[in-house]
Amino acid sequence: MVYQHTIQSPVSFEGVGLHTGVRTKVIVRPGSPNTGVLFVRSDLPARPTIPARQDYLWDNRLATTVGHDGVTVSTIEHLMAAFFALGIHNAIVEVAGPEVPIADGSSTPFVTILQKARIVPQNVAWRTCTITAEIELHDGDSFVKLSPGKTFRLDVKVQFDHPMIGRQRILLDYSSRQFIEKICPARTFGFVEQVELLKAQGFARGGSLENAIVLDHQGVINQEGLRFKDEFARHKLLDLVGDLSLCGMRVIGTIEAYKPSHRLNHEVVRSLTQRQDCVLISMAGLTRADPSFDTRQEMTTAPHMLRAEKQR
Repeated sequence: MVYQHTIQSPVSFEGVGLHTGVRTKVIVRPGSPNTGVLFVRSDLPARPTIPARQDYLWDNRLATTVGHDGVTVSTIEHLMAAFFALGIHNAIVEVAGPEVPIADGSSTPFVTILQKARIVPQNVAWRTCTITAEIELHDGDSFVKLSPGKTFRLDVKVQFDHPMIGRQRILLDYSSRQFIEKICPARTFGFVEQVELLKAQGFARGGSLENAIVLDHQGVINQEGLRFKDEFARHKLLDLVGDLSLCGMRVIGTIEAYKPSHRLNHEVVRSLTQRQDCVLISMAGLTRADPSFDTRQEMTTAPHMLRAEKQR
């Protein structure tokens, strides 16, 4: 049985948002069992709360945004991947702005900060989503295939017509340690020729060589180069896990993705939470087949660098 966890004490950090360019402070506080990750817009008078759940997904253009009643928090996927990596299921995330800071473009700074808060167990079981039949999802030439398996396995492929990328594949039999060491350091990336267009559309206003891999026609222009030869595929896997965390469950099965996007990732999350013909959700020994397991109640109750400081 897997138990839920939270952090023992609050931690805070601040930084610039990748797309808004707004500098924002974030405080992460312990969360009660079955609440999941809750984002709070602490800069607004009413301090509106937005659960990090699939039914609050708001936008998927270049990032994952959750929202409620017109209030949003964007670019949450790297922080959510850090929560997933560390097994933190319940947390209150107070964000004094519209976007989570991008840090260095990876999840490693978030992992480092959250580890300082100390992770503690809660005496409540965590839900498990077991894939019982194949599901295929397509978006243009991109696709994701979910299939049964005895463990959580991720197989991600990307393909770009660029000499530094080409076709890359990363296969991961998930464990927290492997994910933290091999996937969390992988940074987001973009292309020089797209920068001005993105800025004109309201994106990438905070992007820089300090928080993203930037490529021109010939190669990477960041002075330090790549952290991994296949860093691009690894970051796509990072984004996928960050998005998958919005299903609020441990996943058992294999997920194969080719050129995944946030939009396609969100369709995976919806399938895992809604496809009763292809998934089995269980908690504390109960399943959907058990009359005492109320999935409606369960869904409503569960769900470049940063400067960190411990809150007193």
